[in-house]
Amino acid sequence: MFFPTGSGTLHRRTHLAVHATLSSVSDRGVSVKADSLTPAMRQYARFKREQPDAILLFRMGDFYEMFFEDAKTASRVLGITLTARTKGVPMAGFPHHAAAGYIRKLIRANYRVAVCEQVQDPKEAKGVVDRDVVQIVTPGTVTDEELLESKQANYLVSISVEGEHAGIAWVDLSTGQFFVHETFPTELAEMLSVLTPSEIGPHEALPYHQSRRVRL
Repeated sequence: MFFPTGSGTLHRRTHLAVHATLSSVSDRGVSVKADSLTPAMRQYARFKREQPDAILLFRMGDFYEMFFEDAKTASRVLGITLTARTKGVPMAGFPHHAAAGYIRKLIRANYRVAVCEQVQDPKEAKGVVDRDVVQIVTPGTVTDEELLESKQANYLVSISVEGEHAGIAWVDLSTGQFFVHETFPTELAEMLSVLTPSEIGPHEALPYHQSRRVRL
């Protein structure tokens, strides 16, 4: 599960429901029969089922495409046009060479992003080209300089609480800096306000509103 912290509200949705049998693909009440989908869209549905809480960027030629609820979210957050691939299948996309800027906007809006690339030369494909999820990006796991704030640490935090004692660890994966500290559960909120982490694992010791907040 993905629980960033900071000053906004976590956007966590299941963007696409895919039946285990792939008998149908649903998008908030709009059902599309799997046998009416193209091989590429059935492949998309499989990857989306594996990454239900992420915006899935599905590489198609020179573009990353998003479908169903992901497309609606991307259109709203990124300001890109919402179209339709077929009746009942919303679609939005952007050129692959501009991906860094769009991914940065998505993670700053507190979304988890899964990048699904073509891993086979289309000229060699017999049928649908092979694809795979090659990267999952969350606010606290960013290492690409194009996606980072240049003057701000990007901390991923983990917390452990045992009785009256608490341990907190934080790492900036982009620099390799790693720290641990022992404190009291009552001091955790203050430490987090100082660290301003980009992402934190959930823990019952944190108040509900604190464990679900994220820096924009």
